[in-house]
Amino acid sequence: MSESHSSTSHTGLGSLAPRQWANLAMLTLSMFIIVLDVTVVLIALPAIRQDLGASLDLAAWVPGAFILTFAGLLLLFGKLADLYGRRRLFVIGMTVFTLASVASAVAPSIEILIGARVVQGIGAAIVEPAIIAVIKATFPSGKLGLAFGIEGQAAGLASVVGPIVGGLLTSSLGWESIFWINVPIGVVAVAMALLLIPESRDEHASRRIDLPGVIFSGGGLFALVFAIVEGQRFGWASPVIVGSFVAAVLLLALFIVTERRVRNPLVDLELFSDRLFSVGCFLRGAGEFVSAGIFLPLLFFMQAQLGYSALQSGLLLLPIIVGAAATGPLAGALSDRVDLRWLVIPAFLVAGAGLFWLAHLSPDKEWTFFIAPLAIIGAGLGAQYGPTTSGALRNIPTARSGIASAVSYAAVTLGFELGIVVTSAVQQTQTTPEVTAVEAANTAILACGAITLVGAIVAVFFTTNRYRHVTPATSHPNTTADDTGSQTTPEI
Repeated sequence: MSESHSSTSHTGLGSLAPRQWANLAMLTLSMFIIVLDVTVVLIALPAIRQDLGASLDLAAWVPGAFILTFAGLLLLFGKLADLYGRRRLFVIGMTVFTLASVASAVAPSIEILIGARVVQGIGAAIVEPAIIAVIKATFPSGKLGLAFGIEGQAAGLASVVGPIVGGLLTSSLGWESIFWINVPIGVVAVAMALLLIPESRDEHASRRIDLPGVIFSGGGLFALVFAIVEGQRFGWASPVIVGSFVAAVLLLALFIVTERRVRNPLVDLELFSDRLFSVGCFLRGAGEFVSAGIFLPLLFFMQAQLGYSALQSGLLLLPIIVGAAATGPLAGALSDRVDLRWLVIPAFLVAGAGLFWLAHLSPDKEWTFFIAPLAIIGAGLGAQYGPTTSGALRNIPTARSGIASAVSYAAVTLGFELGIVVTSAVQQTQTTPEVTAVEAANTAILACGAITLVGAIVAVFFTTNRYRHVTPATSHPNTTADDTGSQTTPEI
């Protein structure tokens, strides 16, 4: 089915139809389980290492293999979703991810587990851009902010409850259970996608794949993420890490040169000429930097300094979710109606205020200290997710939503990894005989606060002051323009 198909229903601006809610629930659950898979593995890693008799270096590749594969293949599968169908790629990706989860759960050795995690990374790289592209292609333009605001809660919730779920499952059912939980969710998601999601693709694009672009982009992103992830273990000045950074720069430079010359590029670099898209990608990365970056110093402080268990520490992080749940859907819905910068700038400033409040850790703090600043941080981070996601894709033609989603998610992935690495490095380098571990944790949290200020400044350029919401009187609210300038109507 092409993107140019007739509408089967008319959805007003007031609410989503039941079928749309069902689709959004399924897509949100799929996003949740993939992000959860990253965090629960980190908690279960000591048990995996002990049970399989793995060395520390090999065990580190259980999360690393997933992340590196995911980063290297994002752009390719985002493009394939546009060419061959976003629903098709989603179904294939969830099937691969689910089967790889089974293989991970029954892995008899660390080597086989790492191999299964590579395949899981492939499935996740197929699914993630497809989720964003399906929302962009099938939801009414006036409801994209609401949809992305709700979908964003899944990723945030998975990040926070990951330590809780991982700790509970590993301690009660064994580390294998962290992979088994993916299976029923994957089966349900595939069935619902086949029944409910309309197919959409770019019928006018060439099916020819830009192989040099695939090689250069995949290799460049792999080398960049490898250097970021493994920098502390190998040493930032080691030949391996320096060589990886150099390779990343060269490969990504070759990628840009190639994309400017080929007829059917993997990534149309003109996407970045749209200010909303380029600024939106940066803001999404900045938000993810903060989301990931605060967890390491907080969990370290709660467990090493206050003596809380992993489960207690995870529960103490729940105010972030409460704050995000209070603001995320509302900000997402408002982003369909107001200039985006008036949502995003306050969102980053609110998150920054919470971070600067939180950066007063001391060994005598009671658990009640964390509730208010964490809720404020969650409110700020939740309020920026929907507007930055929907805004980044607002001017992107539906025909290119797959590759645009992949580029945007690559920025999220880099922000996530940089958040962990930077705050970890700050905390380690600041911990000296003259600087206590508590002061180092406060410094790491302040580093995240600085990023929120940068985000607020950059968000000044994230303006849609020329945007006017289209009313049903002048145009069907479900229509979006494709590459040819004609109107397309999603079939939800």
